[in-house]
Amino acid sequence: GVPVYLKPYEDPGNAMPERKSQTEVYKQILDDCQEVLSLMDRTPSTTWNCAYEPRFIHGMLASIYCYKAMSVAAEESDWQNAIDHADKAMTGRSFVRDQETYNAIFDAPALQAFTNDEFYLRMVDGFNSQIVDVAGVYYQTSTTSQANAYPEPELYALYKEDDVRKTTFFRTQTDGSIIYDKYNLSASPYPWWASGGIIMLFRTAETQLIKAEALYRLGKTAEAKDALDFFKTGRYLDIENSYTESDLLNEILKERKLEFYHEQDAWWLDMKRTETRMERIVNGTLYVLEPDDYRYCFPIPQSEMEKNKKMLQNPGWDEINL
Repeated sequence: GVPVYLKPYEDPGNAMPERKSQTEVYKQILDDCQEVLSLMDRTPSTTWNCAYEPRFIHGMLASIYCYKAMSVAAEESDWQNAIDHADKAMTGRSFVRDQETYNAIFDAPALQAFTNDEFYLRMVDGFNSQIVDVAGVYYQTSTTSQANAYPEPELYALYKEDDVRKTTFFRTQTDGSIIYDKYNLSASPYPWWASGGIIMLFRTAETQLIKAEALYRLGKTAEAKDALDFFKTGRYLDIENSYTESDLLNEILKERKLEFYHEQDAWWLDMKRTETRMERIVNGTLYVLEPDDYRYCFPIPQSEMEKNKKMLQNPGWDEINL
């Protein structure tokens, strides 16, 4: 876990909090979320505020329980808690398959001020943004030289022709090549301003897919398929023919992969929590990431280690000069 340091006013600049266990960290996060819900109930918002919204917090809690359920802090009730919070987060919301509407969700340069059932909180990561450098990590255009400006053919083939995401995420160039262009959909004369894209934490697509996975992991496969189909109504014209995986869990994970393409490290976190083994050949060399590979956990920066003598480095990184 990470340090849980709740009194920064005590001995400022000199405190050296120890790392807490994952169980302690999750408990603190969950307690904080429940306190927020209690305060919202006691003092509801009288004006529109995308973050002052109980359904946003329930979406957050569904996500927390989903990851907690596959951690060392897991408890038997985690998957059911994920379902309960997902249901509350989805209250009054639906998925509608409409290409124009789906495009608008990801149209960063247009900077639309609009609401939609698909998200609670929508932040534009603008040029030189201090939020997060989404642009530097993910965004690609036809002028970039990075290899992943062009999607892997195997991945692109997973998007069926009646999938709204295929039109939104990719563009065919004049030479016939396919490029990823998810956040450059409008005719804005200043597309660079918002080239970082859109940040939508705990959006309804994630919440519904969490519910489908949680139902599956509890052995409720019929209900899990119904939950997945509900999500698919907003993506496909032909829902039944959208199924391509050998089992329902892989189908749910596939939809997460297609939905969150280049979006806030969702793939990486799914790989980590599901203990995925990954192979990749780069310049003729085979690289393998095993399920228990220490590289699934990032190193604590050396600057942090020097400031806090009680900080313990993550296993595997001890002998590596950072």
